[in-house]
Amino acid sequence: RIHAPSAADCAATQLDLPPHQQQQQQQQEVVASQPLLLTVQQVRQLLQQLCTMLPRAAAQTLSNIAWALTVLQQCHGWCMCGCLPEVRQLAVSFASHLSEALPGHVQRMVRCVTQLSAACSSHAEQAWLEWQAPVLQAMLQHLTANRKMLKLYHVSSVLKDVVQLGFLHLPA
Repeated sequence: RIHAPSAADCAATQLDLPPHQQQQQQQQEVVASQPLLLTVQQVRQLLQQLCTMLPRAAAQTLSNIAWALTVLQQCHGWCMCGCLPEVRQLAVSFASHLSEALPGHVQRMVRCVTQLSAACSSHAEQAWLEWQAPVLQAMLQHLTANRKMLKLYHVSSVLKDVVQLGFLHLPA
């Protein structure tokens, strides 16, 4: 069982968020300082159940799930390699149904993929990276096609994450 770090340890996730999401993040940090309600295995079981419902899930729902995974991983320092098949399904499904996705939805999905990849890159190497190129390409094309809806924080966050993923793809 892993215990949550202090709120200061989770502050890095706030840097690329709009003000209303920073407030939500601060509220999540208060919750994160409490004892764990779920283990990594329980999160994986929930993801497995979700994957059976992916064809019916809206972009916002998938984005919210990705953001929850991001927060859980960041605040608890979890290795999410055990959830890789489900995270991959989540991201691929999201990228396949982008018509209703807003820039914030894409931003959260890109952040999830980036953060989980970076957290596990030292031991999982290519497992997190090999499937990402077409998924990210679809999401970036969607953002480009909808650039009138983009805000500066969307662009800066996605750009930072894509650059980080790019460095993970470089040979060691």
